[in-house]
Amino acid sequence: MVRMEMWRITDGQVPGKIPSSDKDCFSSVSESLFITDWNIQTVLTAKWRGLYGISGPVKGLETGNVQVVASRDEACYWFVLKDGNVIWSLIEKLDKKYHLPNIPRYADEDKRLFAESKLDKILVSDKEEIKFGDLWKNLELAVLVPLEEGVLRGWACGQIVCVGDSVHKV
Repeated sequence: MVRMEMWRITDGQVPGKIPSSDKDCFSSVSESLFITDWNIQTVLTAKWRGLYGISGPVKGLETGNVQVVASRDEACYWFVLKDGNVIWSLIEKLDKKYHLPNIPRYADEDKRLFAESKLDKILVSDKEEIKFGDLWKNLELAVLVPLEEGVLRGWACGQIVCVGDSVHKV
């Protein structure tokens, strides 16, 4: 909303200051996470996807425990909250770099298949072996999304400055 208002004001004061490629690229995202008004083939891309979730307490994971593991084509992090719930993410490189409108969108079945392919992934092996499947068994909420990337060239006009996802997605 702020970005579109900045464009409107800028076009009135300095026509052409905001590149048309920026305007063609970004608009609002619908509640279903499907992009509706965008024409971002050249700016918005995705090379990764992430499964993000919250699970109930898992035996062997204690409050304050944090783990981050990264390799060339995947990453995993989790941390345990004071109530014992676990916030976690599995991130995986896609088979290629996708451009809109061809960035994959994921349904619940895709989420389930992705998670099931990672059930045996070892998260901790210090005291006892804890696998991703232990988190998945206690799942409360999860979502599988493409990790979209893109940067606009016009970020400001006068006293209006756009920040965060309004001008760059990372």
